[in-house]
Amino acid sequence: MNKKQMNNAVLDYQKSKCEKTFHEIYDHFITRIDKLFVTIGKSIGADYWETRALYEDTLLKCISNYDGSNDFENLFNASIPLQRRHFLRGRSNRNKHEFIPKKDDMNAATFEVTYEITPEDVVVTKKEADQRQLMTSY
Repeated sequence: MNKKQMNNAVLDYQKSKCEKTFHEIYDHFITRIDKLFVTIGKSIGADYWETRALYEDTLLKCISNYDGSNDFENLFNASIPLQRRHFLRGRSNRNKHEFIPKKDDMNAATFEVTYEITPEDVVVTKKEADQRQLMTSY
């Protein structure tokens, strides 16, 4: 599919929301580079699925923002590096501020409850208090 046909397909999809037209656009921009997502993901610290989602989201944004004045493929190809940088910046900021404790760290905060008060504990504690009170009253 040449650039003019792609531009017309995007404009047609914006008007008709035809699923067949969308699949043609999707295949052209996403499916044909599917094998590269692992390599691209390594460069931005993401896995295959995060990288694929980044490209898919960018494609959807470009389709919705396309007005027909320029070439759609150029718009998409210019948007991808910006989105990759944005993703990488967010990932590096998150890594700077996150603290992931090691398994050996005994002072690490956990979600496990270390001690639960059971009904038996309440009864035993009350019983011991009553016995102490009886002993002190004599």
